[in-house]
Amino acid sequence: MPNFTFDGIPTRVLIGNDQEWSVRSVESVLVPLGCEVLRAFTGQQVIDVATRMQPDLVLLDTQLPDIHGFEVCRRLRSDAVIGVATPIVMTTSGPSGRAQRLEALRAGAWDFLAEPVDVDLLLPRLATFVEARRSLQRQRQPDGVLGG
Repeated sequence: MPNFTFDGIPTRVLIGNDQEWSVRSVESVLVPLGCEVLRAFTGQQVIDVATRMQPDLVLLDTQLPDIHGFEVCRRLRSDAVIGVATPIVMTTSGPSGRAQRLEALRAGAWDFLAEPVDVDLLLPRLATFVEARRSLQRQRQPDGVLGG
């Protein structure tokens, strides 16, 4: 199992999903691995929490009650705080065919997964994505130390 604590800093994961059971199931796996989990249940909450808390990774459901997940992803990508360097993994309990995958990738998602998510496939992906983000952060820091 991957460890999500890098340089003594826990990985901050924002889960944007209006289904409490889905959030809790992913959270129950991530927290023991060293993640700090943030929750958001609407698209606007995802945007607000992401820009305020600057997560290392966003798990974003496509079907949110107020703003479609694809639009939330596009807005996060255009935000100066989140930009393109924060991994966004989109999930859906609805249709997950080729058209939806393309839409997610065009919106700026790094990956697109159908629910229920296969944790054995999810964890190595997330670890790789977070490691890439942290590496980029180190390169941007003049002293090579991660900031918040």
